[in-house]
Amino acid sequence: MAHKPGIDEELLAEVAAQNQKKEDKRRRHAEYLRLYKAHKRATDPVQKAKEAVYQKDYTTRNLKHIVSRNKERYKANKLRAVEHMGGTCVDCGGTFHHAAFDFHHVDNRAADMVDSWLHWTWERIEAELAKCVMLCANCHRVRHYNQDKE
Repeated sequence: MAHKPGIDEELLAEVAAQNQKKEDKRRRHAEYLRLYKAHKRATDPVQKAKEAVYQKDYTTRNLKHIVSRNKERYKANKLRAVEHMGGTCVDCGGTFHHAAFDFHHVDNRAADMVDSWLHWTWERIEAELAKCVMLCANCHRVRHYNQDKE
């Protein structure tokens, strides 16, 4: 540690220790306040009501932006999913616009709503795609028609 000549090493160590104690106390207090505020938000009905009103106001004020962002994410995830699945229909082998493809769950018991899961994170989408085959809209309708007949 660089210091001016004549300053006692013990004094420097004592000041450093005091500064460390102050910093530790400040950190503990900041953590306490963070936890206290989180607890208060979770338990105080008035605070919950204020946050609900704020959230509703935020959504109302930013609805166009939120809808636009969700549409962009949906489209990007759909494009990525079509590329991930190979870009061709499993039944007819056709290549179409990404909007013409559907994801058919091989095991219907494991089916989640496709429109909702395209808003998920990519990792979750990838896990869901592992349970699916990609079909063009025509082949998908025919496959369901044939399954329903059986």
